[in-house]
Amino acid sequence: MSENVFLLKKTDSKASLAKTLYFSQGLLGFENLKEFSLLPLDIDGFYLLQAKEEELSWLLIEPWPFFSDYQVEISLIEAKRLDLKEPQQSLILVLVTIMDNDFARASANLLGPVIINQESGQALQVVLGNPAYTTRHLLFPQEKEPD
Repeated sequence: MSENVFLLKKTDSKASLAKTLYFSQGLLGFENLKEFSLLPLDIDGFYLLQAKEEELSWLLIEPWPFFSDYQVEISLIEAKRLDLKEPQQSLILVLVTIMDNDFARASANLLGPVIINQESGQALQVVLGNPAYTTRHLLFPQEKEPD
């Protein structure tokens, strides 16, 4: 690991998680939206990210129950932008896409996680440099039926 990289890991402490998030650069594709509400759902590790300026929302999840070996490395510049001094301050969530209203075909964007400073509410969507990650990792991989 390079000295210019900040390695983030799974964190358990969400007691101090800010309910209002501020994305200084917006979300990818929605750069004009800066302020969001983060709403925990009834399923542990599932959240709804609701834009305050428009009626748009996204489903976010904690990735580790589905992808146990997932690793997130961000640059020191990104860590500074989030005012992260320790990896434990962060919460990492990934966007979920549900195809044709079929949750069995839901996929996670592991390439572009959302990093949140749990204390300040500063948030950033980053694009990881790991070629193993894409925007469409199935949460429930389908087994091929035998021929």
